[in-house]
Amino acid sequence: MSEEILPDIFKVEIPLPKNPLKAVNSYFIKNRHRNLIIDTGMKHQLCIDAMDNAIKKHNIDLNKTDFFITHLHADHMGLVKYLASDSSVIYFNKPDADILKSDDFFDKMADFANISGFGRESLNQAFKDHPGTKYSPKT
Repeated sequence: MSEEILPDIFKVEIPLPKNPLKAVNSYFIKNRHRNLIIDTGMKHQLCIDAMDNAIKKHNIDLNKTDFFITHLHADHMGLVKYLASDSSVIYFNKPDADILKSDDFFDKMADFANISGFGRESLNQAFKDHPGTKYSPKT
């Protein structure tokens, strides 16, 4: 579902399967020179289908589209790698970008949880099964 909220600005609902939030709002800002998509949805086939349909419906040229990701959650950034072209600029805040660049972020989080009494094996399984891991752009 999408709606024009202002001229050439569209709110697009991207479904979040098996998530109590039901959907994430993505925004398309169209311009004759460049477009901007704000947040993308998870890397899940239902999200891909909804995004692809909205891009087609609103005639968005991904070769002339940049992305603004509001924060480090798979439901906001999961499709950016799928959508971005070689000419796209991806805007993201520095603290979350630093976390993404870090190869040991989940290890540090697991170490802290382990110190707090959670078993390493159950933590590893929880990270593996978590939708934020399963549907993020890194997977």
